[in-house]
Amino acid sequence: MIPSAISPIVPPVAPEFQPKIYWIWTTGGSDTPHFPIPGKERAVEEYSWKPKPLQPFLDSIAEAKTSRIIFDPHFDERVGIRSVWEYLKLNPEVETRIIVGKKTVFDELSSWKFSQDDSLAKYVQIKSSDLDFHDRFAVIDFELWHFGSTVGGAYPKFGAVTRGWSGEKFREVFNTIWKRL
Repeated sequence: MIPSAISPIVPPVAPEFQPKIYWIWTTGGSDTPHFPIPGKERAVEEYSWKPKPLQPFLDSIAEAKTSRIIFDPHFDERVGIRSVWEYLKLNPEVETRIIVGKKTVFDELSSWKFSQDDSLAKYVQIKSSDLDFHDRFAVIDFELWHFGSTVGGAYPKFGAVTRGWSGEKFREVFNTIWKRL
């Protein structure tokens, strides 16, 4: 918070965002703001056993200043947390809260989290929800990201990610759910 002559505390102002879309296909190991043309890269239907996360999202995680929230019912060790963990560690003191779906995913993430790095574990909180939700979201500082597959984009099939939306309204929804868990 910043002191001012009008009020002792002025809340931070969210920056203006420019919405963007990324088309992700792991077979080419690439992300792009342009829809991939079959034939230019390998077929988009091809499955990848080594999915790569979306680099702009990883950069955003690493450069976060205030907070990182993740809302993903399927955010697990295989295609979720493993893809972003190293980037969370680049800026470990930023508050990070994660809501996952199934209790088994929660248990898996909780045990995996603490076995990886004790210094980061104290800043990362994970809760489980039995809410029936499909979409996956992340808010990094004030920016909302929407994922067609797992947060981070490290899913082994073709998908899309949008970013550049104000995350203030979604943060309110997330906080309401967080308090009820």
